Amino acid sequence: MADADINPRSVTQGAGLQGNQSYVFNQQQTEAARAYSANIVQDLPRPALPGNLENTDQGRSYEAMRLAEQAKLGLAAQSFTEAIAWRAPAEVDGVSLAQHIKNIWAKMPGVSVPQGVEDAINSGKASHFLLQQAEVDRRANNPEWYSQMLAASPAAVNREVAFMLARLLEMQHRQELRLERQEMLLAGILAEEVRVNGGQIDAQYRAAISVPPTTKK
Repeated sequence: MADADINPRSVTQGAGLQGNQSYVFNQQQTEAARAYSANIVQDLPRPALPGNLENTDQGRSYEAMRLAEQAKLGLAAQSFTEAIAWRAPAEVDGVSLAQHIKNIWAKMPGVSVPQGVEDAINSGKASHFLLQQAEVDRRANNPEWYSQMLAASPAAVNREVAFMLARLLEMQHRQELRLERQEMLLAGILAEEVRVNGGQIDAQYRAAISVPPTTKK
């Protein structure tokens, strides 16, 4: 994909042909997503002060600004890092996630496997994002699943419900983590706005105390 290092699709869909979406990133797609993240975050390390210069007023102010900048950029980069990791080929206990998917669905006969998952199983590579998307596709977007549930035994329905509840619990937990990170980002933005406004308050304070006593009201 042209200009992959400045295109957000590199993270959300994978650098590739226009209109396609990759659920499992290859090495080139991962590098493109990291390049885009680096261009957005622009985490350029600031030099540390030599000697005892950090003990001066100017040095302490610089160190505070340098560390605050690193903290903010680290928080911003976390979202990109997770998005890329969620689409990377994954293993559980040293076994490809594709094999785990195959083992799980082998216990649920008669259920159609989406083509994207079939391709992942054949290639031996799957990501957590693919697993989540496939679980949605094979139920909500699969007419055969509704027919099977109507004809299924109570035990089979209960097993399917238990499996769905477990997946829902996992997805809700991940959503809570994402909301927590969003709150942290908003808190950082709010704190930065307060500091910017603080400079104006300081200027107003200096202006107020510089007024001659005879003109004060």
